[in-house]
Amino acid sequence: MTGKVEKGVDFGIDEDDVVTANSLNKHLETEVEPTALQFMKKCVSPNLPLIIREGCKYWPATSKWSHEYL
Repeated sequence: MTGKVEKGVDFGIDEDDVVTANSLNKHLETEVEPTALQFMKKCVSPNLPLIIREGCKYWPATSKWSHEYL
């Protein structure tokens, strides 16, 4: 075995199934909560992670957390 792949060999893998370094860096960011439909269209359907900045800003727990409290 030479380690070479013959042209035309079908491994049954689609391009979308292959994880590359570029595909790992793809994500969406927002500071507002998306609607359920927006989330489904923009994140779930294309299989992209979503980062919600300031998403916990108004949680009551964040005003209580301190070194003393913990």
